Amino acid sequence: MWTLFALSMGRYFYYLNKERRMKTLILSSVLATSILPLSAFAQTPPPAGNPTGNITFSGQIREQTCVIRGEDANKVVIMPTVGTNQLVRAGDTAGETRFTLGVSGCGASSNNAVFLRFFQNSGFDAAGRFGSNASNGARNVLVEVRNRDNQIVRADGGTAKLSDVATNGSATVDLTARYYASGQATAGPVQAQSRFEITYQ
Repeated sequence: MWTLFALSMGRYFYYLNKERRMKTLILSSVLATSILPLSAFAQTPPPAGNPTGNITFSGQIREQTCVIRGEDANKVVIMPTVGTNQLVRAGDTAGETRFTLGVSGCGASSNNAVFLRFFQNSGFDAAGRFGSNASNGARNVLVEVRNRDNQIVRADGGTAKLSDVATNGSATVDLTARYYASGQATAGPVQAQSRFEITYQ
C-alpha cells in the first residue's frame, strides 16, 4: 500500500514540475517575442542637415553707358504693303525693310562691341519673331528682325552682338525687318512694339 502511495505522489510531483517548466518556457518565449521587434525595428536618427551654403555674385564694371541717337530713341519702322499671295505658307517672307539704330558716347576701345536686346514687347514665337497686336490685324503674320549677318535678333530678351564701336565712341547697328508667315496670311494691319536696350562691352 505504501508503495502504491509513493508511486502516486511521485507521479504527482513529476507532472507538477513538468507543468511549471512548460509555463516558464512559454512565458520566456512570450517575453522574447515581445522584446525582439523593438530592437529589430530600432532606427538610427538621420544626421542633421548642413547649415551652411554658397553664394556667388557676378558682375562687370564698364567705362560708361552708350547714348541712343536722338532720332532712334522712339524708332518707327514703316514696312511696305504686301499681298496675301506673298505669305501663303509657313516660312514665307516679304516686305524686307532696312533700318538702323545708332549710339554714341560708348567709350572708344578696339575691344568694345555693341549689343542689342529687345524686351517688353507685343509677344513672340519660339524662334523669337515679334507677334502683331494690331486691332483687327492680319492673322498668321509675324515680324522678323535680322542683323547684317542675316541672323535673327530675338524678341524674347536674347542679347546679340551687332556692331563694333568706332574710335570716336559711336556705332551704327544695321538691321532688317520683314514679314514672316506662320501660315496662310489674312488681310489686315500688322503692328509690333518693343523696348530695346543697346549696351557695349
